[in-house]
Amino acid sequence: ALHEHPDYAMVALDPITGFLGQGDSNMDKDMRPLFEALQQTCARTKTAVVGIIHHNKRSDLDAVQKILGAGSIGHVTRAIWAFSRDAENKEEYYMAKAKGNLSKSGKGGMKYQIVDAEVMLSDGTKDTKPKVGWLGEHDMDANEVDAVIKESAKNVAMTPDTQLGRARLLIAD
Repeated sequence: ALHEHPDYAMVALDPITGFLGQGDSNMDKDMRPLFEALQQTCARTKTAVVGIIHHNKRSDLDAVQKILGAGSIGHVTRAIWAFSRDAENKEEYYMAKAKGNLSKSGKGGMKYQIVDAEVMLSDGTKDTKPKVGWLGEHDMDANEVDAVIKESAKNVAMTPDTQLGRARLLIAD
C-alpha cells in the first residue's frame, strides 16, 4: 500500500498489536521478523509508522522493558515515547523519551494537558473538541518521570487527606 501511495508520510497503528497478524505478540521469533520488515519498508518508502502500545504495570522494569509483548518490539523500534499522568497535577501529562536511536539528545520531553478547542465543522457549525495544549519542555527521560511519579504517589499515600493515606494511618495506629 505504501508503494502504491508514495505521498503517504505517516501511518498510525492503534493499537499496533491489532496489526500483527497471526504471530504471537509475546514471542520474539514471531515479532522480530515482522518489526524488521516494517523497519525496512519505512526506510525504503520514507514513511514513518507510529504504533500505539500499552505497557505492563510492573515497577521493576525500565520503560522499554515495560512494553507489552516480546522484547524485540522495543528492541527493533527506533524511537519510543512514554506518556504518563503527572501524579501531583492530574490535569497535566508527561511525554518522555524512553528510547531514541535516531536522535542526538539522550533524554527529555514535553509536558502537556488536554484542553478544549473550538473548531469549525464542514457544515459551518462550531463544536468543541479536545486538543493538546503544550506546557513546555522537561529534561527527564521516561525512567526518571516514572521515578518522580512513584515517589509522589508514595508521599501522597502517606498523607491523611487521601483515602489510602487514612487507611495506612489507621492500620499503623
